[in-house]
Amino acid sequence: MEYEDVKKLREEWADYVNRRNPLSFGEEEIDLDDFKELAKRTFEVIKQAKETYLYRNCLPEDITLTLQYLELLSVFSQYTYYDNMEDESDNRIFTATCLVAEGLRDFAVFLDDIKLEENKRVYFIDDETASGNLFFYRDDYPFIEGRISDEELKKVYKYNIYEGDLTKLIELANSMI
Repeated sequence: MEYEDVKKLREEWADYVNRRNPLSFGEEEIDLDDFKELAKRTFEVIKQAKETYLYRNCLPEDITLTLQYLELLSVFSQYTYYDNMEDESDNRIFTATCLVAEGLRDFAVFLDDIKLEENKRVYFIDDETASGNLFFYRDDYPFIEGRISDEELKKVYKYNIYEGDLTKLIELANSMI
């Protein structure tokens, strides 16, 4: 994890955040290849930060790298889904990309797994997450009683950051209308 790489990611996310309105109203199309690559690189930085620093309980020698990382998290968190979000993009692709950003945010801020070794807690990224899987639970998102079945509410949607197939997240986005 290098300062310039994290700074570049932050700048690229800032561009998406600045274009939220035209993207959500379908005035601009999302370059999905660019977005998926940005999400993948962001996942890799978060994964590296957890494995190299956070789960080892240490900081990088250069404190500016830590601050740049925190700023990155702050910026891409502004691109996440929020209740009653307007989306007039084709097939609600904008919402699907916001869900990816939300999954990245959750990956960044929540613990992955823990085990005890010699009476010490050891934190680590489980194999499922390390392989790039982000999970979304339908009942975490708004719904109107009676318009969605109990079975649908129990549904779990998976997005793999390395495959970049948004099909399931588009399905989730369209169920939130």
